Amino acid sequence: MNIPNEPSKVKAFLTSHGTDIFIGCLAILMSIIGFGIGRLSALDKVKEPLRIEYGAQNRATSSQKAVSDAPVSKISAHPEGPVSVVASKKGTRYYFPWCDGASTLSPKNKISFATEAEAKGAGYTLAANCR
Repeated sequence: MNIPNEPSKVKAFLTSHGTDIFIGCLAILMSIIGFGIGRLSALDKVKEPLRIEYGAQNRATSSQKAVSDAPVSKISAHPEGPVSVVASKKGTRYYFPWCDGASTLSPKNKISFATEAEAKGAGYTLAANCR
C-alpha cells in the first residue's frame, strides 16, 4: 500500500464507476424523500378535526341544531336571534360575548347592549376581529 498512489487510484475508480455511484446515490436519496413524504401523509390521518364549542349562553336548542352545525360562512345570523353585545365606555367598538376582545374589557368600563342595533345606535361599530 503506497499512500502517494491512493489519490490516483480513487480518481481512476471514480472515472470508471462514477455513473454507477451517482445513480446509486440518487436512488438512495429518492427513497429517503419518498419515506419522508409517506410519514407526513400519515400524520394528517392522526389529527383530530377542529371542533367549535359554545358556552352555555350560546348553546343551540335541539330545534336549532341544524343551523348550528352548518359551516360558519353559511350562517347569516346567530341561531338564537338577537344577542347582547358588550363595549367599553372609552372605546368605539362593540364585541359579541364569545369574542376575545370581550374578555379583555375592564369590568368597570364594560357596558352592555341588548342588541347590535342598540350598540350601533350609540355610535359603536363591530370590532374587526369579531364576526
